[in-house]
Amino acid sequence: MVLGDARARPRRASLLAAGCGIATHVRPTPRGARVHAGALHRAMLARMAIVGIEGMSDEQIRQEVARGGRFVVFQYTISLVVLTLRRSSAVHFIRAGEGAVGKGLVYSLITFLLGWWGIPWGPIYSIGSLVTNFGGGKDVTQQLLAGAAKAA
Repeated sequence: MVLGDARARPRRASLLAAGCGIATHVRPTPRGARVHAGALHRAMLARMAIVGIEGMSDEQIRQEVARGGRFVVFQYTISLVVLTLRRSSAVHFIRAGEGAVGKGLVYSLITFLLGWWGIPWGPIYSIGSLVTNFGGGKDVTQQLLAGAAKAA
């Protein structure tokens, strides 16, 4: 489900208000557009595109979180000798009983291939990114739910 008009241009937004510190793309909703989703779902979709909640209702998201589902981000590192960048992925929803390590393998592979080459921060950030990703990612569930509650 995508909020807004297909012709609307995405703009950068920060989720610092939600406590995440993750920059994502936001697609504005035109006036008069009808969106059929619950308050929690609308608030989350208005903030960012979350991988894994497509087609889920507000109640389904709440049930999954209550059963142990969580929202996570993965880290990746890219280095170019004197420049090292450590970035976060989009937010991924991990359902209860589902493994997060597999969803973070792409980001771990990017880090493994491109992260080590910067001096001195490349190896340091790469190790940190790999530890985070193989640990299941960084859990941002509470920050997202708090931000959704404020927005609703």
